Amino acid sequence: MNYIAPHDTLKIITKINSSSSNDQINQCLIEVANTLNCEYYLFSIISNKSM
Repeated sequence: MNYIAPHDTLKIITKINSSSSNDQINQCLIEVANTLNCEYYLFSIISNKSM
């Protein structure tokens, strides 16, 4: 499985964000980014503990 690093996710979302003029879409993308970052963070904690 490939995991996207949080900064990559934010880069992608910033790119979409700048090309979109819809505030609702932008808000949704920010929420998606935050969720992914949270999951990534939890995953990295779990991975470190199991090593």
